[in-house]
Amino acid sequence: MALAAIAGILFTEYITPPPSALLAVTIAALLLAPWRRGLLPLWLATAGTFALAHLWQWHDAPDRHWAAALNAEPRNGTVTGVLIDEPQEILRGTKPTGQWRALLRAESWQLGERTVEITQPLIVRWAANDVPRYGDRWTIEGAFSAPAAARNPGEFDAAAWYARQGIFLELRTRDRAAARPTGQNAGSPIQSAALASRAWIMRTLGLGLSNDPDVRAVIAGITLGAREDEAEIFLPAFRQTGTLHLFAVSGLHVGMF
Repeated sequence: MALAAIAGILFTEYITPPPSALLAVTIAALLLAPWRRGLLPLWLATAGTFALAHLWQWHDAPDRHWAAALNAEPRNGTVTGVLIDEPQEILRGTKPTGQWRALLRAESWQLGERTVEITQPLIVRWAANDVPRYGDRWTIEGAFSAPAAARNPGEFDAAAWYARQGIFLELRTRDRAAARPTGQNAGSPIQSAALASRAWIMRTLGLGLSNDPDVRAVIAGITLGAREDEAEIFLPAFRQTGTLHLFAVSGLHVGMF
């Protein structure tokens, strides 16, 4: 059954059949199952069911259609929503820029004179005077676009990875006046507590190492899987000694997080 489910998912991953045809095959297999010996009808029904589910989630997802409508032409708009991950500051080399990147669960969209109430996650890149936090509610005005796809063979395809998470849109602005916080503590209390614990561990690991930021960064990378620019100078040494895997995210990091 598991192999049939996988086969159904892979089938719709590379081929997009008409949903009506998949539905007809699935129903026919279910009707045939009581009258035919063997597991073939059940396998077909299982494959068809998972194929239909994957087809809807991947190809016919409402979030994908909404993103396609916004990306049909260059469009600006304003979204209001909640930050659903920890914002990361965008650096220029090692210098902070005051620009941030995060995932936002948009709840309201202002498109010209029209206001649309749709809940959908998207990537936001914006400039802020204050440090944004997980769970903050923001209103951001900017330009919509699709996440950039990979340009070179073998390159990590961030757009495809985001699409697997149900994220098909990106909103960008560099104007500080175009973004403003409108609330706090609107996220999950459990994730807020986890992020606060992680920050406390990071501070504790750095006690007495204020004059050795590179050593602190290495310790944070090994224990928490955190990536900091100060640790970059050690990468060649770890690579040459075959110990670079210590920085890979593992069960230890998940447990510490």
